[in-house]
Amino acid sequence: MVGIVLAQYEASSKTCPRWLKLNKSPVCFGARGDQFGRFSYHRNIFVSSFMIVHRSGKVSSDSRNYNYWGGTSDGRDLGVLLTDQSNKLLAPQSSIVSKGGWYKLAGYSGSSPVLLFCVSKKPQCVFANSELRLWYGEDLRGPASESNNRGKSCADLYGLLA
Repeated sequence: MVGIVLAQYEASSKTCPRWLKLNKSPVCFGARGDQFGRFSYHRNIFVSSFMIVHRSGKVSSDSRNYNYWGGTSDGRDLGVLLTDQSNKLLAPQSSIVSKGGWYKLAGYSGSSPVLLFCVSKKPQCVFANSELRLWYGEDLRGPASESNNRGKSCADLYGLLA
């Protein structure tokens, strides 16, 4: 299933050049110990949305319930975050993220093969060769709640040109 979804998005990015793949190889993030995944894009661009496509692996916040993006056993809370090199949140919008790094995204769960984030009212500037980071929310927020976290998940990131 994931392979089919990934193929569809890669095909659409070739026929619809507004979606740009931002990473060269899969971006992997761990669930604890500051194991964020880092990547950069080679040009200055303005992005109106980010899309994260699962490639491999799973993470867990309780060492029992694993899924692509983390979260509760029912899979409704998500825990993957996109930041800049200063850990400023780019996606999702900070207003929906709890202090622990969790959020809900209508229509998506921890087992969704793709997550789509619309940027706030104005497009987000991604500067050439600047570091972007993919985090597990509890890992970014600090060691207090990450002791039982496990796993690693890998993804591709796309930006929709504004």
